Amino acid sequence: MRYYTLNSLGDPVPEPDLARWSIWMNSADRHVAKDEIDGVCISTVFLGLDHNYFGEGLPVLWETMIFSHGRSWAEGLDEYQQWYTSLADAKAGHKEAVGKLTQLRSEKDVN
Repeated sequence: MRYYTLNSLGDPVPEPDLARWSIWMNSADRHVAKDEIDGVCISTVFLGLDHNYFGEGLPVLWETMIFSHGRSWAEGLDEYQQWYTSLADAKAGHKEAVGKLTQLRSEKDVN
């Protein structure tokens, strides 16, 4: 597993020292975006660990998830999860997840 931190520009940097990585992970603000719609949370974060388990291609370092917290109207999107290889893709993916959840909420309001 490969460990990463973010430099001052927000770019991922490999961190071979597990102790330094651990200290950074415990102190860094890794949130890219966080939104809430009627009690349902959409969160996008920098993971710090490469989730590209096959080792081919770019490291997968960002993730968007939706947590419904038991809200029945969000059924189907609970624990929605998408992974990304760039900050730009993570930001776009977060907006897409917010859009999906917003659309689902408006459909449930109509019915």
